Amino acid sequence: MKRKSIAIAVAGTLALPASISTASALEIYGKAHGSIDFSSNDDEAPGNDDSTLAFSNNASRIGFKGDEQISDDLTVTYQAETVIDLDSGGWGGGRNTYIGLKGGFGEVRAGLHDSPYKMATYDMFGDTRADYNAIIGSINGSVDFDERTPNTLLYLSPDINGFQFQGAYILGNSAADDDLPDAEEPDNTGFSLAGTYSRGPLSLSLALETFGIEAQTGEPTDDAQAVKFGAGWDFGQGTKLNFIYESAESGETDESRDAFYLGAMHKMSDKTTLKLALGRADDLDSADETGASYLALGLSHKLSKDTELYGLFASVSNDDAAEYRLDGVGFPAAATGPTLSSLSFGIVKNFSAKFM
Repeated sequence: MKRKSIAIAVAGTLALPASISTASALEIYGKAHGSIDFSSNDDEAPGNDDSTLAFSNNASRIGFKGDEQISDDLTVTYQAETVIDLDSGGWGGGRNTYIGLKGGFGEVRAGLHDSPYKMATYDMFGDTRADYNAIIGSINGSVDFDERTPNTLLYLSPDINGFQFQGAYILGNSAADDDLPDAEEPDNTGFSLAGTYSRGPLSLSLALETFGIEAQTGEPTDDAQAVKFGAGWDFGQGTKLNFIYESAESGETDESRDAFYLGAMHKMSDKTTLKLALGRADDLDSADETGASYLALGLSHKLSKDTELYGLFASVSNDDAAEYRLDGVGFPAAATGPTLSSLSFGIVKNFSAKFM
């Protein structure tokens, strides 16, 4: 009789409804990325020629993420991520931080998040002095696109035969974030959309972003907008080629420009990879000699699955009236026309741990 009761109890437990929530393990993850960078320019104006040796943080980060299965068709997701300042020893600076719902419909996230425009990327040198934001996303030195946006409502579709759609409504970033918007608050709401395809050796992306910049200028302006097309091809045997074309317009001044980026990488061995990237921003519609050329060359070597050493050289050569900058290199701030270059040696350590 006792055995029969135990069997009934076990059967009852196994038959519990699927709606009971199940929490997954909490994951703590991050990246420690430091580099020594020697940067210089060739500005001929008196007092503007400069060089510096610096230790850079390169978006080192720590994050916490997990999910809770509410039912067979619904899961709650969450993530909190912040910058770690290796150079100063502190924490600070928000990265992707959100709460979301995931199911057969895809996933919806709300919080601070990379825009779909930013996620549709082919950057060979992300988070280094050679980051492609020297040209892509930048209009004459001002990075207006390819950003992480606050107060963002994001939708990620399921992957359907290699295709995925991403769409975000950016609710704005006014000084009174906790208040409902009214007619007196500046408008910097926006939309960011992207479609990506990846199957076999081919990858494609098309992204569009538009947002108001009244909050930045204090005056009513036209919306800033940009469109970006990307294509990649994997030749096999460790060789890949990526191409980006971008057309962007600043709403503040109605200045627009076209730009392209070409990146190539080749795995020389299982642990060593050679990278090369070229880029060009054309003149602004409103002014001549406002373009710039970009070059980056790098070599990386894996010490382990999660640890990598690298060296790279990057430069931006400005036309006489241009002000494009390498990532993190802005000297002299008000000068136009110099060629900026940086020689970097860095180490990257990825880490993660899961806890029940």
